[in-house]
Amino acid sequence: MLQFFARKKRLLFLLFLLALTLTLLARDTKRSRLPSFVDRFLLALFTPPLRITSKAFGTASLLWHRYLALVNTQRDNELLRSQRDTLLMENRLLQEQARENERLRDLLGFKQRHTFHMIPAEVIGQDPTSWFKSLIIDKGSDDHVVEGAAVITPEGVVGRILKVASSSAHVLLLIDVNSNIDAVVERTRARGIVVGTGSSRCRFSYALKTDDVVPGDRIVTSGLGGLFPSGMLLGTVVFVSNDKSGFFQHIELQPAVDFSKVKEVFIVLSGRITP
Repeated sequence: MLQFFARKKRLLFLLFLLALTLTLLARDTKRSRLPSFVDRFLLALFTPPLRITSKAFGTASLLWHRYLALVNTQRDNELLRSQRDTLLMENRLLQEQARENERLRDLLGFKQRHTFHMIPAEVIGQDPTSWFKSLIIDKGSDDHVVEGAAVITPEGVVGRILKVASSSAHVLLLIDVNSNIDAVVERTRARGIVVGTGSSRCRFSYALKTDDVVPGDRIVTSGLGGLFPSGMLLGTVVFVSNDKSGFFQHIELQPAVDFSKVKEVFIVLSGRITP
């Protein structure tokens, strides 16, 4: 206890003087309205420290209220950031759903516009080997899928069925070196074979030098052989070379389908459906 009073002696002394001053002022106020010499002395003595103390308490109170306002502002900012992140995530999900719905509407419209029998399939992977450029889809022999069947999208030809399992199949892509499809130039009906090169482009082979083929021409399936429906877009001519040697032109085309973005396809199971 004594140690406490020893540590707080300055504060206790100040409180004692303050109490004494208030007592004297109260006593003198009852006896006379005019301040005495002692009153004036005490007021002069204690006014500066009391003014300093009052300002200190005022400043401390202002700082405390500002601190509380800052804490509340920080809490509100964190809440707003959380709400913003939630809204951004919901917006992304809604945009993805809108794109998915649009893609499904395109697929449904594509199927309704054509009369040949086909079934939808989803791409579930890529061939892990490097022998072929191919995709793996979730339809197989259980769904009546057979080797050689055409695989298409609303954008154009993807390729043909290479291997079939009970519930999946491998699709040989149009750009694979083992791929070849009978085709014609849509504008002039010039005949040729679209052959894969193993790169991002294909060749339109066996087009005679007398055939009218220019960059920008669309190459479509001829329908010969019965596997691919006629008129399906294969690609667009991007390069034509007609040198003096040989009988055929050197023609390159850009496939109509971006194979890296294919998610859903159609497998053509047979020819035209009878009404």
